[in-house]
Amino acid sequence: MRRIYPFSAATGVLAAVSAAALLPALTLATPASATATCAGTSLVNGLFLGTPIRVPTVGNATPNQWDCMLGPGDTSTAVARLQIDLNDCYGNKLAVDGIYGTNTKNAVIAVQQREGVPQDGVYGPMTIEYFWYQRSGQPAGACDVIPGS
Repeated sequence: MRRIYPFSAATGVLAAVSAAALLPALTLATPASATATCAGTSLVNGLFLGTPIRVPTVGNATPNQWDCMLGPGDTSTAVARLQIDLNDCYGNKLAVDGIYGTNTKNAVIAVQQREGVPQDGVYGPMTIEYFWYQRSGQPAGACDVIPGS
């Protein structure tokens, strides 16, 4: 029979408890380079005509914070805005329900394919650079891009 020394057992238990306490903090930490999730929409002046376009942004009324991401499973007004733009600027017929499901993902993949960017179905920095947005107060098809995106 092997004898367990009290000091060794206590050290092992302390190490296990410490690791268990730190693990959630380590796994939930977001890297500094991670792109934020789009949670709202903001008006930005379009590149070509200078007219306002409403775009998904980090929050509402944060017009210079469009470097954010949306992907499958996200639900927000930013997703609804993306769906409107996919319908009005790209001819899709998505339900504007604010849910980033399979149809929204497939529509984003089609845009990515058209623009020659990696096709992952995620609306993020690579897609934003080439994405067209509905001009505010204009009919479907009146679209513009974000300047300097």
